[in-house]
Amino acid sequence: MRDNIPIKEEPISEYTVQDWARLHQVDVISFSDMLPIEYSNGHSENKNAQSIDSKFGDYSALDIWNMTARGVSHSIPDLSKIAFETRDICQTTFDAPAADRPMTLDRGAGRAPVVSMCYQGTPADMLCVAHEFGHALQYHLAQGRFVPPILRELAAFLAEAVLLRYVQREDPQLAAPLKAAARADDAIYLGQDGDLLRAALDDPQAAYDYRLNYPVARHLAHAVTTRSQPALWERIFRAQLTLPEMLARRQTGLANTLPAVPDPDQERPAINAYRVLGMMVLLDIETRQGEPDKAIETYYAARLAHLQAQTSLVAVDRAGKPFGYALWDVDPADPDLITLKRQAAPFGDHLELQERLQAQLPATACARSHHPRSARQEQTAW
Repeated sequence: MRDNIPIKEEPISEYTVQDWARLHQVDVISFSDMLPIEYSNGHSENKNAQSIDSKFGDYSALDIWNMTARGVSHSIPDLSKIAFETRDICQTTFDAPAADRPMTLDRGAGRAPVVSMCYQGTPADMLCVAHEFGHALQYHLAQGRFVPPILRELAAFLAEAVLLRYVQREDPQLAAPLKAAARADDAIYLGQDGDLLRAALDDPQAAYDYRLNYPVARHLAHAVTTRSQPALWERIFRAQLTLPEMLARRQTGLANTLPAVPDPDQERPAINAYRVLGMMVLLDIETRQGEPDKAIETYYAARLAHLQAQTSLVAVDRAGKPFGYALWDVDPADPDLITLKRQAAPFGDHLELQERLQAQLPATACARSHHPRSARQEQTAW
């Protein structure tokens, strides 16, 4: 287990697992379906441990602290002011002894949170900075109001996701190592801690351990960050939703039923192209509008042309599942003039797809949507 995984050292002998569930207004059995199968029976060695636990670039802790605040501002505009206020007023110590666990202390209404951790510039440390920022932001918003621990950790994991979204757009070189660190953390939070939760479900009278909060919060964080949901994210940071409400939202969402895709094969680019085409086909089948009814040769030729022209994008979520794709044409006379030919997001991730597309196209691009069935076939997209 990496030393920078945030751990809350709290007494575990006075309360039981059943008490913990009741604190969150749920039954213990409510947690039984929240652990992914792939982490349930042992855990593979982390082959990327050296890279994620080695210093990356020259990013200081304050750089990442500022990035996280800007990420919150970008993803949740209504929290922009309070995010920057949290950034500025918190008492932060990023050179704590290496043996100390990362922590954020809520000092109650009218007093700024205190953050302490040992930062050494690794991708894992960067996620930890974002994690503690999420705690600090929620504490600052709560102003002394009690927040149950699962919802506290949900806010912290949401801040990590916000940072990942921000660097993917603003600092792409940092995105890959941060994603690798997040996957390694999944193996801990959903794997090792998930096993702890799984054992606790068999004995509700066992002593409560703070780490039981992590797999539930991590699971919910993945569920709410598959697409952009600024209003929901704001309510999470404001601690305005109970755990039963979060579980209800998770159950009523549009589930992405598609399988995760493998990482690109660097030695066989043709395989990657076939996979991209396959993802487009599956997304169009899920959309059930127009495209699946076309002749195969027409459908294939159009997408092959976009692949060859590098005017296509397939967007994949944090679980590795494709959630949408886009095709566009570039005006030969003006490279900044883009016509969107196809956008498919069958699971409701339209805003997320648009953000991914905007990040890929030139910042100066002017995009128009093509709507052949509309009276105004060409309409400004952004």
